Amino acid sequence: MPSCSAARAAVFWTGGKDCALALDAVRTAGLPVGALVTFAPPDAAFRAHPLPVIAAQAAALDLPHRVVQIDAPCDCSYRRAFKRLTAEGLTHFVTGDIDLVAGMPNWVRECAADLDVEVITPLWGRDREELIADVLARGFA
Repeated sequence: MPSCSAARAAVFWTGGKDCALALDAVRTAGLPVGALVTFAPPDAAFRAHPLPVIAAQAAALDLPHRVVQIDAPCDCSYRRAFKRLTAEGLTHFVTGDIDLVAGMPNWVRECAADLDVEVITPLWGRDREELIADVLARGFA
């Protein structure tokens, strides 16, 4: 993982254990975190934790939090959002992704392929039981 004074990471934040471990990994590596970013549809029904809980987590972590609205078609909306984030000087996108979903490659990496940004997936390919043990050992649960 790179560490550079000009580098600033956007940690994609759902409020769960995977993104918390990913945040810890990049902080430990010395990569400055510019923001926690939560992608959400315009209505409140989505699979992350409730937005007020996520905002409270960001405040407790003393990190800026951004909610980015995602509309259909989702892939286009994400790509536009990724371009805005890089235009704001965020040089790295960090996700808590662990493995392929339905046999597909990392979706964030695919959507960001044409941007000057590095996608970091510090949990990628790690054993899920090992990750849960790590969460418990750190007291995240």
